[in-house]
Amino acid sequence: MKTKFPILKMCSVTKPSAEYHELIEEYKKLHTDLTIFPGRSMTKYAHYVRSIIRDNKCKTLLDYGCGKGNLYKDEHNKLGKPLHKFLKIKDYTLYDPGLEKFSKLPTGTYDMVICVDVMEHLPTQDLEWIIDRIMFFANKSVFLNIACYEALKKFPNGKNVHITVQEPEWWIDLINKIWYDKHKERINVYMAFEEVEDRFVSTGVFKTHVNYRKHLSMREKFEDATGIP
Repeated sequence: MKTKFPILKMCSVTKPSAEYHELIEEYKKLHTDLTIFPGRSMTKYAHYVRSIIRDNKCKTLLDYGCGKGNLYKDEHNKLGKPLHKFLKIKDYTLYDPGLEKFSKLPTGTYDMVICVDVMEHLPTQDLEWIIDRIMFFANKSVFLNIACYEALKKFPNGKNVHITVQEPEWWIDLINKIWYDKHKERINVYMAFEEVEDRFVSTGVFKTHVNYRKHLSMREKFEDATGIP
């Protein structure tokens, strides 16, 4: 279900850094190129995410960092239908601060929140409040996909568009801490990490790691708190 309330009153949002605001302006410039950030990265995870949606009985979805959102309107993509129809979602919302038409921050919560190919594009000092916000948006499940390598694209100043490049273990520690401290009783979190082993021109051999954190049952919370099985 999708619920309506001011999400930012619940989430302890840290003030975005100056670098964050500067990057958003740079991403707005890149978005003027219709070929950049088309919003198709979800294609390779669509079957997996559909199974998450099915298992968690999700009906509403937020795509946080959707790019141009082309997968939601393209009838002729590799999935054979628009993404929301493939996922069998009744209602969906697209959010991307780098694109004017999707830049309004949602004010409700959603059964499922997906964030694909986004985290690595953000400053390290802003990651904690952004991940926290994403988890607060979710009623049931979150899916995060993160690239752990430098991108081919660069900003006009020569800086790589993958701002934060870390090993999967680094990301797992960060995400797990935020989930465990604030969200473990509410949501399941699914993570997929991509590493490039060999890259030439515009292709590479990728490894994908999938991790899963489930919300804890009453018994599991007791065991977790006391150490008594």
